[in-house]
Amino acid sequence: MQIHTYAGEGDTDGVRCELELGVAVDARNDRDFTPLACAASSPDSNLEVLQILIEAGADVNASVDSSKNFPIGLAACTGDLPKVQLLLDAGANIHFASPSGYTILINIAYSLHDSKNLVPMIEFLVRNGAKTGLL
Repeated sequence: MQIHTYAGEGDTDGVRCELELGVAVDARNDRDFTPLACAASSPDSNLEVLQILIEAGADVNASVDSSKNFPIGLAACTGDLPKVQLLLDAGANIHFASPSGYTILINIAYSLHDSKNLVPMIEFLVRNGAKTGLL
């Protein structure tokens, strides 16, 4: 099963082939990531791969990494606004929190603290309803 690798690499043909072979769109890898989570978290992936997975029925709100993360949070932590917008448009929950209470905004502050993408991402998420404190 290579769908996770293909999703993370942005290989649309590879993802399509795996799906055509019957690989489950929400299959988990050894990190407890779905293909959508791999694509959302990878700077090498692209919107087309996310769209293919979503159209194939991927759960945009599937918790991954022992419920510590969700695809939209992973995309936000890369600073990729178009990926975040696509996931929001597909129904992703911007209000998720980890079992420890970490929200999407807290996670991106840790991930992007030295990045030029931090402020635009925070502004975007707050405009779209993200909570600013611990839940």
